[in-house]
Amino acid sequence: MASEPLPPLMSTDELATLLGVTFTEAEEAKAGLYLRIISGFVRLYACDDMVDPDDPTQARTPDVVLGIILTAYSRAIDNPRGLTSERIGDYQWTAHPAPGASNQGTGLYLSNAEVELVRDATGCGGLASIEFDAYMPQRIVDRTYAGENFIY
Repeated sequence: MASEPLPPLMSTDELATLLGVTFTEAEEAKAGLYLRIISGFVRLYACDDMVDPDDPTQARTPDVVLGIILTAYSRAIDNPRGLTSERIGDYQWTAHPAPGASNQGTGLYLSNAEVELVRDATGCGGLASIEFDAYMPQRIVDRTYAGENFIY
């Protein structure tokens, strides 16, 4: 039995408002798919699925994560091949790929800095304590090994 997919962490309406555009039907469908994919990447690193407990069809996304989604979307649209340099006549520019960037040329990735921001925004960072538990016998038994007595 397949479970329902989690809602995207940003709606296409929110994205259109941030970009200051009105999507056509085809652009909205494409943006919706990008937002689903990027939301999946974000959730890989988040300590929270960011779903509203009262309405599982709605996301509750921290503002920091909304900014990361916008950046990842813009990167995928503006530079889908992941270009790091360009030369047009006498004009040339070069950039270094972001740490953690994929070399697949899709433009869809989170940089190492973005991953850290997602982890911090969802409560993954910082120190934690771990409780260790071990089996301890109720009593100690004397045992003989190679002629000597050992206590275990």
